[in-house]
Amino acid sequence: MKRAGFVTGNYSGNVLVKSNAESMKIGARMIVATPSLYIDTKYLNFDSTKSIQSFNIKNYGGGKLKWEIEPSLPWIIVSPDGGSLRTGITVSLKLDRSRLKKGLNEATLKLKTNVGERIIDVSAYRTNSFVDDTVKVEFSPWHWMYNYSVY
Repeated sequence: MKRAGFVTGNYSGNVLVKSNAESMKIGARMIVATPSLYIDTKYLNFDSTKSIQSFNIKNYGGGKLKWEIEPSLPWIIVSPDGGSLRTGITVSLKLDRSRLKKGLNEATLKLKTNVGERIIDVSAYRTNSFVDDTVKVEFSPWHWMYNYSVY
């Protein structure tokens, strides 16, 4: 039997089997287990070169796992930040580096579900200057054509 669409609980009923010779009732039982939360990380580290990372949320039980994520600081952008699932989903985290302070930044993600809460620690590093975190290249072909001191 398919358990999709059933809420957590015990179900029982009868299956009626008929043939030309006779009819027979066969008892049937089904248990839809409660959701069981699994996340594949407890900690995410963004060094000065990473701006996007992801992790997986899985339901190893039955029924629907309802979830939402609350970042503790505004420099973490979570997508998607909530929903419900029967099997699993990949969640992406993106940093807004313009909101990081210089040096080490630490925050938490609070994952709230219908079977409990989990905390994921997040750290991100910003160099002394936000400009140092980005690469800017200026190029003008006129410079190459008319300036002979270029090597």
